[in-house]
Amino acid sequence: MITEAKTWKPTIWIGPPPVDDERQPLRLGGGIEYSFASVRTARLSDAYGDLAKELDVPYLDLFTALAGGGNWDSAFEGDDGVHPKDAGYAEIAERVAGWEGWRNWFD
Repeated sequence: MITEAKTWKPTIWIGPPPVDDERQPLRLGGGIEYSFASVRTARLSDAYGDLAKELDVPYLDLFTALAGGGNWDSAFEGDDGVHPKDAGYAEIAERVAGWEGWRNWFD
């Protein structure tokens, strides 16, 4: 998908953020459960970063930037542990807005 996108338009890649492992599994209606784990997400983020480098696509490693970091730890209070509250999305937006790969995308 990234290779095809790159042939079509300028492309950037934003990696996954951490989840709150203590609020897993994510339970949806109808008995459906999804189990997200920070260990797996970290491995995926690293693999995505390696592939992005190989494909010469700018990659923002949100996982490393946010894991164990101040405000992010409280981003899931009262939520499902996967989808942060407003402040968490604001923190992601700040990281993206300050990222050189994002700013260069508009040049």
